[in-house]
Amino acid sequence: MEDDNHGEIFQDDSLGSNNDAAEDLILNEEEAVEEDLVVVDEEENELDSSEEEEEDGEINRIGVGRWRNFLLHIHQGGHLPRFQNFGRWRGWIERHLRRNNDNSDPEDDDETENIKTPTNITFDKNLPTSHSYLGEMEDCSGVPYQKEDSYITMPIMYVNDFVLIPGQTLPLQIARFNEVALIQRVMEQEDKTFGVLTANPAISSGTPVTKNLYDFGCTAEIRSFRETDDHEVTQLRIVAVGRQRFQLMEKRTQLDGNVLAKVKIISDNDHSSLNKSLGSCRNCQPTTATNECGDRLSASQFPLQSKYQHTWKHMRRNAWSTSWQPWVHRMYDVDFLRLEIFKELREWNGRLLETQCPDGATDFSFWVVTMVPLSVERRLFLLQLQSAVQRLRCELNLLRTSTTLHCSHCSLRIAERKDVFSMSTSGPMAAYVNPGGVVHETLTLYKTTSLDHVGRRSTEHSWFPGYAWTICECRRCSRHMGWRFTATNPNLIPQKFWGLTRSALSPQVADSDVIGDDVGDNDDAYGSAMFRERPPWIPQL
Repeated sequence: MEDDNHGEIFQDDSLGSNNDAAEDLILNEEEAVEEDLVVVDEEENELDSSEEEEEDGEINRIGVGRWRNFLLHIHQGGHLPRFQNFGRWRGWIERHLRRNNDNSDPEDDDETENIKTPTNITFDKNLPTSHSYLGEMEDCSGVPYQKEDSYITMPIMYVNDFVLIPGQTLPLQIARFNEVALIQRVMEQEDKTFGVLTANPAISSGTPVTKNLYDFGCTAEIRSFRETDDHEVTQLRIVAVGRQRFQLMEKRTQLDGNVLAKVKIISDNDHSSLNKSLGSCRNCQPTTATNECGDRLSASQFPLQSKYQHTWKHMRRNAWSTSWQPWVHRMYDVDFLRLEIFKELREWNGRLLETQCPDGATDFSFWVVTMVPLSVERRLFLLQLQSAVQRLRCELNLLRTSTTLHCSHCSLRIAERKDVFSMSTSGPMAAYVNPGGVVHETLTLYKTTSLDHVGRRSTEHSWFPGYAWTICECRRCSRHMGWRFTATNPNLIPQKFWGLTRSALSPQVADSDVIGDDVGDNDDAYGSAMFRERPPWIPQL
């Protein structure tokens, strides 16, 4: 009847000149409909409350009022994603319906701004490193390293949105029967080693991606494992460590779906110093630091600052015997690059110590990659470089041009680099795996902004024992950013922190560093970062 009345109003020529009266009539009818909906909403809420009293377990019920508000939000131009899968649609709608529910666990930005850097941390940092959430594991070991520049054949496992770096720990939960069979065959081998490659997104999406980068991977040695049988389904939980880089030469898919590939083990080229290659006399050779007895000092016995000053003194003196200025030698000096990178990393983690840094130039360059939330393409680019000096120079350029952390989807500012701290002995960022088998490289921060917390706290499968996790989403685009961890014991310090996944973060230069200090911290100012050209990060070598 309501639609018929509206039709009669617009079909009657006598009312054509009286549009205001027609609009008033329509508004009155809409208000009457809304009043009816309010009555229905109240009745439905009464029914819901009675059912909740009868069934205490159903505490996340969604009333008709929330559905109506949600549809009005969409009708008024609210954000609506384009999902082709019904399950993703249902999950997205349920998250938005429960966003303001009493059962959610919201967090105000005003509260996070008052959080100070945690000191005297009482949490055992060895627990996340041991991956105790996977249960009791059996230790094992194999042959960690293969001969450099050799060609070997090994099974390959593809991991989505993850690049394994030499020295990095990789936890896996495997349930697919073909991958379980692959790991079981690897466990029977003496070396207990398999190859890890990053899954190329161009294969599924059709977008143009540099194929050569995805041909570089890293070997993984299994260090511990656990095999379980749930409902007659074999599942494996393993912890592997990245060892050596390799380049994919050729591959073939077996009948069971696993990939067997021929790879080439690659290593860094041992470039001699500029003084040695360009010098004209024997006095231009680099000098090694020694103590009073004439014994050589290792990097752990000689601090970075003192070691660089010692090297720079001799380098500056000997550089005049060559055709290059002293500052050119310093650009490619390993000690100088290590010192500058260490200073930049102290901006990310103020409690970082020199003793936590690896000694060798190659090991140090790979360790830096695991400490910073870089994109997959940048990590693959650094992985395929065959010069430690070139890798260190790229990393130094990256660190100097990264001051804030933004959402990788909408460029909304989430945190600053000074908000990063370490909750694990392995550093502020480490890889963890969830029950679904998805690997997340999680960066821990003690303060964030522009995040919405969805759902209730849960201690199930917590990567940090003693803390309950809550899902975090970007306030602008609703992208999953990570989790907030809240202590269940009042004696734990810190009482709460955030673990954000690497794939959801994008290090960028703050607006104040680009266009002046007069830019405020509002969302519009930082949102404009997505339209700003990012500075180049690859140095010209």
